Amino acid sequence: MNINYALISALSAESAGLTVTDIIVGNHLSGVRLSNGAVGVASTEPHAGDGPPPGAENVTGLQAAAVIDYLAQPGMARRSVALATVNAVNQSRAARYPLDTSNQVMFDALGIERGSRVAMVGYFSSLLPRLEERGALVEIVDRSRGMGEPDDFNKKLGNWTDALLLTGTSILNNTMEEILNQCHPGVKVAILGPTTPLVPEAFAGYNVRILAGTVVSDGAAVFSLIAQGMGTRAIHAHSRKVYCTLPAFQTG
Repeated sequence: MNINYALISALSAESAGLTVTDIIVGNHLSGVRLSNGAVGVASTEPHAGDGPPPGAENVTGLQAAAVIDYLAQPGMARRSVALATVNAVNQSRAARYPLDTSNQVMFDALGIERGSRVAMVGYFSSLLPRLEERGALVEIVDRSRGMGEPDDFNKKLGNWTDALLLTGTSILNNTMEEILNQCHPGVKVAILGPTTPLVPEAFAGYNVRILAGTVVSDGAAVFSLIAQGMGTRAIHAHSRKVYCTLPAFQTG
């Protein structure tokens, strides 16, 4: 099943009866607050200038399920708000997942060690020193920054890569499944970043080992930072960095 539709299906029961009470769309992040007080965030579509991106709309008062349905519709701005809503609906479950503040668990789950060949979709500058410490070889592509050559990168997914670090924002531009399908069967995949929906059942059938995302712990502070144009690093002090392993790869 398409990942977007799988997310819609997975959250249908949990979203029942919930409405969107507040929304904010900043330069880097979008935030949604629900009628039960839960808050979720997701990356905002890259755009020029201040204010919300083209296509953004006010969804205050709508049923959470109706906003999540935007995942199946055109427009990155809509999908950004939909993913923030997914993460808000899923907040109570995600809050029970364990912490991985140093990325130690993620790197171990992917088997990253000296000589490991790591492909990175989305530029995660904070991870590079840790990857260097482990002696990994890294190839990066980030379309929004003009980094890397996508065609060459995709070939390496098929014949070179040991582990893939894949940004959750690839759901926004509908490239996630294309990227995952380029990987040879032995590639170990982590999906990461604040956009990442910590909904393991939505990724069944793909070689995704671990989901690493963000659970907001202080919604008011996060909304304030988004309003100031702040991004992921700024909200770390008001959120928890957690992970879940997919059932097919759990041990013990």
